[in-house]
Amino acid sequence: MKKKILQSFSIVILISIVILFIGIGNGKDASGFEGYYEYPDTKGMSDLLIFSKCRIPEDTLKVMTDEQLVQAVLDFPRLMNIRFSPIADYDLESLKRNSDAYNELISRAGAKDALFTRFKQLRDNEERTDDETMTLYDLYDILLHERSFRGTFSEEEMEYLDSWS
Repeated sequence: MKKKILQSFSIVILISIVILFIGIGNGKDASGFEGYYEYPDTKGMSDLLIFSKCRIPEDTLKVMTDEQLVQAVLDFPRLMNIRFSPIADYDLESLKRNSDAYNELISRAGAKDALFTRFKQLRDNEERTDDETMTLYDLYDILLHERSFRGTFSEEEMEYLDSWS
């Protein structure tokens, strides 16, 4: 009898640890989303499958900060394919169709500021890596070609962007 109770208790503890581990691994706690969203491994998948597997749950999107959404956009698995397309407006339309993080971000009032802040952080880092330089290009394209941002930049912001290109 004691052995069965001990086994049952051990199973309950093990299940609790697994649930706790899964919650921490996803960056979630009782107060909302923490850390950065991690997309699933998409190696060897078709674009269609990647886009369906890389959906972010609505409840997660709503609690993510603007900065977390910027990172999720930059981490989007097919951003590189979009990056190398010759037509920037088409690239953003593809991003809008396939990235939940991008859509959530641009629906927020602070989207431009969050993207611009990240751009400035990377641009001002003289020791940035090649990957960070590519990220700068992504941010630059998004800032200049996102229709909802057009006409919203101050003269100083435009000079700052133009001085990098």
